[in-house]
Amino acid sequence: MPNRTQYSDKHRQQLVSAWQQSGLSQAAFASKHGIRPTTFNRWTHVFASSFVEVTVTSEASAPSADFEVTLNNGDHILVPARFDPHALQALIAAVRC
Repeated sequence: MPNRTQYSDKHRQQLVSAWQQSGLSQAAFASKHGIRPTTFNRWTHVFASSFVEVTVTSEASAPSADFEVTLNNGDHILVPARFDPHALQALIAAVRC
């Protein structure tokens, strides 16, 4: 039986992030890194970022209207203009479970 390379979760996540920025197809990226395409595809479902980081720099720069966050699975979260970031973070964590 051939030896299989063991990747830590951190390394898998780094590879998925690198793929997202590479512009390559999953198959091309996996091949370039010696990973089976089906294995890499599974990693992308587990480790691909569903969210982008948003930073509110001050109260004055916050939008005056509600906004909507659309998740990769198609679910939507309507967020009021004045929101509690900790509550939103908890909600997103609960939705990802």
